[in-house]
Order: sequence, then structure tokens, then C-alpha cells
Amino acid sequence: MNIKIIAIHLFFVFWLFISCHSKVDVSETKVTLTPISSKKVKTPDEIKADSALESRIDKYKKAQAIEELATKEAVELAAKNSWESSKAGKIQKNHPNWTKEDCESVAKKFIWIGMTYEMLAEIKGDPDDENSSNYGAGIEWQWCWNKGKPSCFYSEIWNKTSLNDLKIRAYN
Repeated sequence: MNIKIIAIHLFFVFWLFISCHSKVDVSETKVTLTPISSKKVKTPDEIKADSALESRIDKYKKAQAIEELATKEAVELAAKNSWESSKAGKIQKNHPNWTKEDCESVAKKFIWIGMTYEMLAEIKGDPDDENSSNYGAGIEWQWCWNKGKPSCFYSEIWNKTSLNDLKIRAYN
């Protein structure tokens, strides 16, 4: 073998030996650790405590919702009882197809154009006189009471439905 090749091999082995066995000075080396997460890892006891707290909060929210619902239902029941015991509520009980506003107006004895004969009779009672007239367009009714003002009321044209459903078109 050639001396040059042997010298290169020896140099390479020597260099490899030195590289592997040399001492490295790490006194000047700085190591920085970067945390993966800034959150603190909770212990099992902390997790149980958080879970218990969440459970208590949920129970409190449910109890609060139940209390609010019960209060709302109590208010609605009180309003319903108040309405049913009022004069207007009693009128509506006898006339369920009348609106609440109509019942309140009848209870206050208000008279208005467009109210039905039945509403008028609820306020004034049965008329002292009632007359039908036909002036060519159809039958119209006149109802008169001897007491109180206004005393006479006139209906729209009757189309053979119930007289109670006729609406007042005028009065004097």
C-alpha cells in the first residue's frame, strides 16, 4: 500500500479519536426553557373542586329559573283571578266571544257606534220599544228606552242573522 494512503488513514483515525474524546466547556452555554402552555396544570383535587363549584352554580341557576317561573305564574294567576272577579270579567264569562276591551267598555256603560245590540242590552236592559223599518235597502231596527239618554238606537241593515249581532249605526 501506498504511504500516502496510510498517512491519510492514520490522520483520519487520530482526528476522529480527538473529536470524540475532547472536553467541551459548557460553562458559558445558556439554556432557555420555553413553557408549552402558560396555564397551570390542575391537580385532581382542584379539578374536583372546580366541578363541584360548577355543579353548585348550575343548581343555583336552576333554582333561580324555577323561582322566576313560579313568580311569573303567580302574577299571571293573580291577574286572571282579579279579571274574573271584576265586572268586565264577569261580563266576558257570559259573552266569551267579546273582546276584553269590549267587556271593559260595557262594564263602564260606554256606548259607541259599532257596538252590538247584545252589548247595548247588557248596559240598558231590554228596550221599551222596538220597531223594524224597510226603506228599500233592507230591514233596519230601532230600539228605544224611556229612561236615560241617549234613548233611541238604530241598527245597520239586517241580513237575517241574529238580532244580537246587529251593530249600532246611530243613536239619539
